[in-house]
Parts: sequence; structure tokens; C-alpha cells
Amino acid sequence: MSDLSFLKSFLTEDLYIIKEDQKETIPKTQAEEEVPQKEYKEKEVLEESSVINEPIEEIQTKPFPAHKGSFNKKILITVQDNLSEIINDSDLQFLLKILGAVKLSLDDVAIVNAVKNKIDLNDLTSWSAAHYLSFTAAAISQNNASFYTPFQEEKVQCLSCDKLKEIAADKGKKQQLWTALQQLFLK
Repeated sequence: MSDLSFLKSFLTEDLYIIKEDQKETIPKTQAEEEVPQKEYKEKEVLEESSVINEPIEEIQTKPFPAHKGSFNKKILITVQDNLSEIINDSDLQFLLKILGAVKLSLDDVAIVNAVKNKIDLNDLTSWSAAHYLSFTAAAISQNNASFYTPFQEEKVQCLSCDKLKEIAADKGKKQQLWTALQQLFLK
């Protein structure tokens, strides 16, 4: 060990050098052996209890559900169909007419059956959706329960609507939908 006497001028407090990994060569009595082991265990417990375990927030992204369409323009559409895997043919044809009116196609959207897949706003952001249209007769957000009124939730433009069958049968609902879609896509 080198001469550390020069440290007296820098440090005014007592210093202790702890030598690690050295075994004592003097044999101990049984009583002496037990005491240090107890002290060591107590210190070990203290050191373990002083560690702060912070919860690690895991971000779990739900896999993208079964859908029709290519999702090229990041537009997610949910429909409610109890009998089909995703959407029945008559509702699909009506929806394609609606999309065509605002210059969109099946390649631009992903159509998901809300009966088979629960979608929430966190899913939309993790999937990088730009727009979310819900044709389920349920409000997308508790903050905005108005139908046919576009609103923004996080970074996603949203629109809650009635079921496609109800819109197809009601001229007034068709007009409300057309006005809302113009605001979203034909600005």
C-alpha cells in the first residue's frame, strides 16, 4: 500500500480502509464466529430493505385485430355485426359508397367488427390511427357522446355514428353523416 499520509491535509474526517476478500488466519472460538455472522446478516437485510423498487410501466400493445382493408391512410372503422366475422355484404357495399363519396377506398381503411374486438383509444394511438369512425351506436368517448360530430381524442380524429343499417334506412342520418365526413376528409 502506498503512503497515504498526504491525505491528512485534504480530509479532516476519519477514514477507514476496508479490505475485501481477505480471510483471517487466526482461528476463532465458536462464540466469536456466531456474532459476526449475525451482524453481517443484519446489515445484509438493511441493505436489501433500503433498495427502492419502482414499478416498471409496461406498454402492451394489442395486436391489430382481424379486419378488411389495407389501413393505408390509417383510418380505423368499427362496425357492429353479430352474425359476420367482420361485416356483412350489404353493410360493406353501403360503407364503400360512403367512403367513395369522400374519395376513400377499402385500401385506405381497416374495418373491424366491434362485437369481436374491444377497441379503446389507447389502441388507436398504439396502431398510429389518424381517424376512427365508429358505426356501433355507442359513443367513442365519455368526454364526447355526440353522434355525427367530429372530435379529437389524443391525436386521433373521431366520429361516433349509428349502425350502418340505421343510417341506410334514414335520410336525415345520411345527411348528418355526410356533413361530418366532409368536415373530416374534405376540408
